[in-house]
Amino acid sequence: AESGWDFSSRWTRAGGMAEGGAEAFRLKDSQATQVLPTDLNAFLYDFEVTMAELCEAVATGRRPIAQAGGASVPAEGLSDPSAVAFTKAAKERRLAFDRLFWRPALGRWADVWLPEGFCGGALDEQKVFDGDDAGRRAPNCADFGPALWAGLATSEQAAASIAALQRSGLLGVGGAATTATNTGEQWDAPNGWPPLQGLLIEGLERCGGEPGRTLAVDLAQRWVGGCYAAWRATGFMHEKYSTTDFGSGGAGGEYEPQVGFGWSNGGVLQLLMTYGRHLVAPTKD
Repeated sequence: AESGWDFSSRWTRAGGMAEGGAEAFRLKDSQATQVLPTDLNAFLYDFEVTMAELCEAVATGRRPIAQAGGASVPAEGLSDPSAVAFTKAAKERRLAFDRLFWRPALGRWADVWLPEGFCGGALDEQKVFDGDDAGRRAPNCADFGPALWAGLATSEQAAASIAALQRSGLLGVGGAATTATNTGEQWDAPNGWPPLQGLLIEGLERCGGEPGRTLAVDLAQRWVGGCYAAWRATGFMHEKYSTTDFGSGGAGGEYEPQVGFGWSNGGVLQLLMTYGRHLVAPTKD
């Protein structure tokens, strides 16, 4: 769960397909170790850039820029060896991220599935590309938000990914669904999770130009409005929410859905701080 997700059709070959995936999904077929995840690599890129800046700041006394996400590789001329090493790693990861994850024909990023039977060692990228079935797999939230959030998108990629997101089937009345496949697992449709909403909305705001900012406000309204409606109806904040049944908590998975809830509270507060002047309370009907 290094990417933050647990059980989902995303981690199965057959269950993740756009056609027939929900029917083919079996939890025992999960193969998370056979997936190179877009989101985990976006987070690692942001970590490497941040560490390069912090190492250089400690070595030189220069104050770092404190901002998560949307990072850019530090400029040349670094004096600290650790900063140089982290910068080199970030540059290499950015190149590999674009080469492996970006799918021009789809207008979005996508996870890489390793060839059947791959158990480590040198990876033959041509075999990966030859066996790539991203176009047949159902889209999921990690195909969009993390790369935008981490600053890994060019302006052309950002524009294409916004258009792809809008036709993906992920966007519902209550926000962005985790995947486009409903298997009954909690990290699948129609559930939406607060961290995924935050990554996507921040990424759209940072990298999407005016269309991205417009969609970010729209999604903030959907998400905060749904959370507010659910709170009015139940008296609770929920760990996840339905993106298709406005104002309802999410369902599915291996345990009873929880109320509370830290990341739901924090996510809504952050969106209110950023977009509060644009948001309106949903009507009772």
